[in-house]
Amino acid sequence: MAKTLFNTSEKSNFILNLTAEKYSKTASLSLILPFILIPLATIPCEFDIEEISYPIISGALAVCGVFSMIMAVIAFIKGYVDKKKLIPVISFGAMLLWGVVALLNSYDKNVSFYGFDGRGEGLLAIIFYFCFFVTASSISVNKFRIRIFDAMIFMGIINSLWAIPQIFVDSMPSKYDYIVSAGDVHACSGLSQSPLFLAMVLSLALVSALVGSILLENKKRKIIYAVSAVLFSFVMIFTYSLISLAGIFIAVITVTVTIFIKKSEKINLLKPVAVIVSAICGILLVNSGAVCENSSYSLHDGALMWFDSFNRIGSSGNFNVKDFDVENTAEVYSYLNSKTLDIIKKYPLVGTGEENLVYPQLHSSYEVFENSGTFDKNYNEYLYVTATRGIPSLIFFVAVLCSVLYIGFKKVRADKNDVCTYISMCLFLCGVIIFFIGAGNITFSPLFWIFSGLLISGNPEKV
Repeated sequence: MAKTLFNTSEKSNFILNLTAEKYSKTASLSLILPFILIPLATIPCEFDIEEISYPIISGALAVCGVFSMIMAVIAFIKGYVDKKKLIPVISFGAMLLWGVVALLNSYDKNVSFYGFDGRGEGLLAIIFYFCFFVTASSISVNKFRIRIFDAMIFMGIINSLWAIPQIFVDSMPSKYDYIVSAGDVHACSGLSQSPLFLAMVLSLALVSALVGSILLENKKRKIIYAVSAVLFSFVMIFTYSLISLAGIFIAVITVTVTIFIKKSEKINLLKPVAVIVSAICGILLVNSGAVCENSSYSLHDGALMWFDSFNRIGSSGNFNVKDFDVENTAEVYSYLNSKTLDIIKKYPLVGTGEENLVYPQLHSSYEVFENSGTFDKNYNEYLYVTATRGIPSLIFFVAVLCSVLYIGFKKVRADKNDVCTYISMCLFLCGVIIFFIGAGNITFSPLFWIFSGLLISGNPEKV
């Protein structure tokens, strides 16, 4: 007989009667939403519908976050967050609580909570990330974990299909077709708001596609994943970023190691080769002059960073040519990290407040965009967390990552046939590395925390 509370109906007590499989099914559906809604919500932004463009993206994250919040509460009630997961969950919770302290001491509390308009990654977003993490960690059925990998491939495909016209079709709406200092490069942002954010998303998609095409059993899925991997690597080249090259390198190394560890058929080595060839074809197209005026492929990280923050949303001033060579990627990252370290020295305990990194840099005007040489993202998530939320937040952040890695490593060693945990480990490690040269954003970060949660999820039932 089904359990009930206070003689109420069975339907009203669905939480009590929710099985692990039913929970996993519902939770996986809630976690698939960010892979679909967030890129679709970016479409108005691409067409410059200013009245709704940026609020609708944050709204999409909020919808996904609320659904996951409900599922996270159910996970706690049902005891799916067991003692093995307590360290990462408590560490994440502590990071959130210290984020509240940082908010109370921030320059702009409204921005710190909701995020800068056009960014939307304030404390509220981090609360949603926590819910994504907890919900994902409570999924225990393999087929529902695989659906989330499918969602990652779907998100990569729709971003890539949107990006290709941005590269080749002059009439296609694109904010990054012409970049000051870089020229007519036709950089693509897909449905990720920035070429750099697109490179981060496609890095995860590429790892998922390559490793999944080797390890997953369904033949149709293998083919779709393999073809998608070739598409992703081609598109990544046209983000003209260090992140894209790093992502391709990580994916190729990961899948090659996987082939040898899992003793897969050697013919599968053609898959990373195809990815490399696809990327080279993209570079050759640029060098041939078929894509843009520039006839030599080069990275434009600095120009893209400031075009995104200064030109697109006004969350920083423009770069100052006296500070560094904006076309020299090493100088750009050195400048960003150096300035961020100075801010950390000034605010070591509580930071500036989430999404408040630009405010201590203001030097000539209260209008953010009028202050040259300023930036709102430093493209090193570890330094960014420290600068905006203080050293304690970095400690909690690292504690989450280390505990997730430890649990995941034990799971991989304990069951070498657990394909989903292995793929989640690959995606987690990719995200951890990319965070050294990338910035958290509402397109990429939800995905990272979902896969981090999947890595420590309960022993999968073989369905």
